[in-house]
Amino acid sequence: MGMRSLTLEEIKEILRVEIRKQILWAHHVNEGTSEHDIHNRMNSLSSVSDQEHSLMKKIANDEKSYDKELDGKLTSILKSLEIDASTKSVAYKQLRRHFKSLYLLRYDWARSLIKKSGREDDDFKKEADEMLSLDLYTDLDREKRVIKDQIIQSQNEGSEEIDESSSLESSSLSKVIDAYLDEKSYDNEKTADKIEHA
Repeated sequence: MGMRSLTLEEIKEILRVEIRKQILWAHHVNEGTSEHDIHNRMNSLSSVSDQEHSLMKKIANDEKSYDKELDGKLTSILKSLEIDASTKSVAYKQLRRHFKSLYLLRYDWARSLIKKSGREDDDFKKEADEMLSLDLYTDLDREKRVIKDQIIQSQNEGSEEIDESSSLESSSLSKVIDAYLDEKSYDNEKTADKIEHA
């Protein structure tokens, strides 16, 4: 009663949170691996691969049972957000499929970190976004480009004599970010925090 239907924007937000959780899981695995002990690293890589194969086998052999397990987690998330958790809706089934994809993708991320591949969280986010084809981070990327362009423009203006009120040249980066956030005046505090961090 009073529950709303699951929308695309809500799916995106739930997936962004889950991507962050899976990236943190990969970091946890990496931090539990000694970077100086080659045998420990090999064992960690083997353990990650074993977990991945186990999950793939579980899904391949009895996907319906695995879906029921996943439904428990997803319905809990949706109910906490006061969203209808009907497992029969197309939106719900899409969300569940995306979760399975993320659970499999996280093993590659853990291996990348253990192998010291140089990949970072943003690389993992981009990979997940490309796999899911949902443009999860498009707005964030656009905001980063705008801030970067403003900084470059400020630097390129060099020593030209311009009115300080129309220039960011003499401002510190934190002031530029504050001014940008004030100009955009985001209603959602989480969005503002993400943009400020970016």
